[in-house]
Amino acid sequence: MNRKLLSITLLFVLIASAFCEVVQLSEANFDEEIAKCDVAIVTFYAPWCGHCKKWHEPFEELALRLQTTGVCAFTVDATENRDLSGRFEIRGVPSILAFTGQSSNPVKYTGQRTVDAVYEWVMSF
Repeated sequence: MNRKLLSITLLFVLIASAFCEVVQLSEANFDEEIAKCDVAIVTFYAPWCGHCKKWHEPFEELALRLQTTGVCAFTVDATENRDLSGRFEIRGVPSILAFTGQSSNPVKYTGQRTVDAVYEWVMSF
């Protein structure tokens, strides 16, 4: 019985991840991808960061929820993209920024890192 439940759970996770629209950005594609979106939300993270690991799954859930709104969801590995992190003055991770059609002048999120709270914030743009 537990094996069947585990199999169903694993199948659900695989299906959900297949539909997730979080795109990994780098210095090479950042400006181009942000320009394609009316509104974009970007999480800067570090692979070793405990808070980033904790935020990963809720951010994936947020991205799924945002699919029907037209808001783009992206992530940036701050350790691999130091120039990009410096450009946006990323001093701690995870850092969540919103962009409105261009990659200059983002707005930094400072509230609670919950799906509902970030969703409400990004939908205000």
